[in-house]
Amino acid sequence: MTPPPRPPLRLYLFPHAGATSLLYRPWQPLAPTASTCTASTPPAAAPAPAKPP
Repeated sequence: MTPPPRPPLRLYLFPHAGATSLLYRPWQPLAPTASTCTASTPPAAAPAPAKPP
């Protein structure tokens, strides 16, 4: 019997306080092809929507 194939590497990236998930954009080309990178931006760190004039 052969063991089942290993799932791809999954990275969940959380930015430090005051940063957004854009911090990890330069990491994408460095990740192995069999991996998935998911960057998350907490609601408090997201930019505020523009207010109408």
